[in-house]
Amino acid sequence: MIDRFAGFYLDEISSEHRRIIKKIVNVFKKKSWVQAICLEGSYVSENEENDIFADLNISVIVSKSGIDYIDKNIKKLIIEFSESYFYHRSPCESLAFSIWILPFIKVDIVFKLLTKIPRKVKPGKHIKLLYDKKGTTKAYLKKRKTLTKRLSKNLLKELDGQFWMQIFLIFTKIEKSDYCAVYDGLHFIVKEVLLKLRNIDYTSPPQLSMHTIKKKDPFIYKELEIILDYSVEPIDSLLRAIVLYKSLLKRVKNQEGIELSIKPEKLVLRTIQRGLISKPAGWR
Repeated sequence: MIDRFAGFYLDEISSEHRRIIKKIVNVFKKKSWVQAICLEGSYVSENEENDIFADLNISVIVSKSGIDYIDKNIKKLIIEFSESYFYHRSPCESLAFSIWILPFIKVDIVFKLLTKIPRKVKPGKHIKLLYDKKGTTKAYLKKRKTLTKRLSKNLLKELDGQFWMQIFLIFTKIEKSDYCAVYDGLHFIVKEVLLKLRNIDYTSPPQLSMHTIKKKDPFIYKELEIILDYSVEPIDSLLRAIVLYKSLLKRVKNQEGIELSIKPEKLVLRTIQRGLISKPAGWR
């Protein structure tokens, strides 16, 4: 006996997934600013295609000219492939949306530039190219392997500067009991530094982000959760962030064979160590 749920047969939901995928591809491949459309998640594997509870994860690779258009016309774009929907914008990425399409299928769709695809993602393994204008995306993913070390070193320098600047600012805000600024600083470190470092690591699941981290990497999720639970003892959160950062940085440096002199670290840690002698007493 086949059960019914919300007016449709459970064994038919897989065909509904395929229908939605086809409609999304047909809509976006006609846009001049679309370079590629990628399927991600469990549906990349044919063995998991019949998972009736699986969300659809779609990445639309766009040109720079398409970014502003999407930002201003997302409702119009969604209506083109779905008449009945509810959606909200995800805070994890600049142009990421979660859309619920009847019959109650959730579609996570992200619009991004080609250069924003995580460098370890491989077509056929992590993503499935549904549309690739002139084969540019597939060619880019193959070519960029030769640029790994140079790109990684530049990125590490940028992340290192951001991290130690935020650590110093957070410590000064702790002294002033500026709770909102402390949270903003810790959240920035988690989202813009620690998660990016984890994504550079070869052992990281593809496209690790704030809303998938608990499922994909429970250990790092628990560490970040403790860091963001700053209200009891913010200094502990600060020190745990430093320990996790140094651990992730060391792993990435070793796998890339990169030598990176970290000058801000000594200055910032020396300042913090002096401040810890007279730890702020006003924090409640």
